[in-house]
Amino acid sequence: MRNRNQNKMKLYKFFTEGTCAHPDCTSGVGVEVHHILPFSQGGPDQYWNYVSLCRKCHMKNRFHSQHKENDVELYTWKSMQELRLWGFNLDEQSDDYYENLKILLLKYRS
Repeated sequence: MRNRNQNKMKLYKFFTEGTCAHPDCTSGVGVEVHHILPFSQGGPDQYWNYVSLCRKCHMKNRFHSQHKENDVELYTWKSMQELRLWGFNLDEQSDDYYENLKILLLKYRS
């Protein structure tokens, strides 16, 4: 059985400043990290598959039961949020992944 990397998910939530990626969110309370391709169905536990959503947006949009219909929309929200916050997308598969991760770690170092 696979386990989610809770530390990685917490770090992503921290990097997204606890904000909801839904562009029309009016709640923003209780932000959670959601796997766009469901982890329970073999989706990877990687940054490119994470999106931060508040509880209200996470539950009302049926992202678990109708994930195939929502994948493109979620990736769009994720991309818009990351570009707005950081100026790049965080993806382990990209050539500049380690450089981008370093930028984030330095930016948010307390």
